[in-house]
This record gives sequence, C-alpha cells and structure tokens, in this order.
Amino acid sequence: MSKELLAGLREYASTDLGSKIIRNIIENNGTVNFIEVFLPSDGFGAVDLSSSDIEITYTSNLQGWKNSRKDFHQGNQVNTATIGSLLAHEFGHTNAGRNVLNFPAIKSINYVNGKMEINPNASKWEEVRTVKYFENAYREQKGMPLRTHYVNTDIMKFKEL
Repeated sequence: MSKELLAGLREYASTDLGSKIIRNIIENNGTVNFIEVFLPSDGFGAVDLSSSDIEITYTSNLQGWKNSRKDFHQGNQVNTATIGSLLAHEFGHTNAGRNVLNFPAIKSINYVNGKMEINPNASKWEEVRTVKYFENAYREQKGMPLRTHYVNTDIMKFKEL
C-alpha cells in the first residue's frame, strides 16, 4: 500500500460517512483489496467481489490522473480532487457504501440471449448518485468545492431512475 493511499484512507476514515462505511465493512467481516494501476488514467474504480468484499483500483500519481481528465467540465472539480475524495467516490459504488445509506443497487448491465446490454441512463445515474451522496459528502466535510457535474452531466438536473 502506497503512502499516498494510506494518507487518503486516513482522510476518508476521518469523515462521518467514511467511518460508517469502513465500520460496515469490518462488522460484516469484509475485505478491501487495493490494486495500484500503473497508467494514471486507469486510476480509481471499484467492484464488489461479493456481498462484503471489495476491490478498488487506484493510482498514487494523482497529478497524472488529473491530467488525463483535463477536458472534463470544470464542475467536475478535477483540479481539487484528492485521493480521499476519489476513495469516497469509489466506496459509494460498493455494497458497503449503498448499505449505509440504504440505497438499492442500480442494475445497469443486463444479459439478453447471452449478449451484454448496457443501460446508459442507469450507468449515468449510478455515477451521479455517487457524486451527490458520497463524494460531495466528503468534500463538504473537508471544506472542498462540491462537484456539480459528472463528466458533462449536471448532477442537479439529472433525473433519478
């Protein structure tokens, strides 16, 4: 585990929601596997491996990650992102995060006749909800500017599914 990730985890755990989510993982005997990626543009993603186990990819090269997103709408607050705020976002995609806020999973992928079909509105709502309720909760508690956009989508105007 890199020193950058450890510092980001400490910052995340110091927030109200972050501490609840980490406590939820511990109480459910869950694990979090952190995998460092080498291309900064690939940094930061989350997947549930089971009902209580999580895998999060990250990069210690935060500036490289920011540079890979320089064309995003300024409301994405890429320039103010920290490893802690990005972890808050990724934990929001997990069962542990959703369970703390009593949110249902959003099914954005379906298999029809053996073919994968992606519902783009469901995928976008998953991201918008994560920014609004998880990442912005972290940002607010840390005194950071709130995100108003996910890529080019205004999170306040996007309609829930």
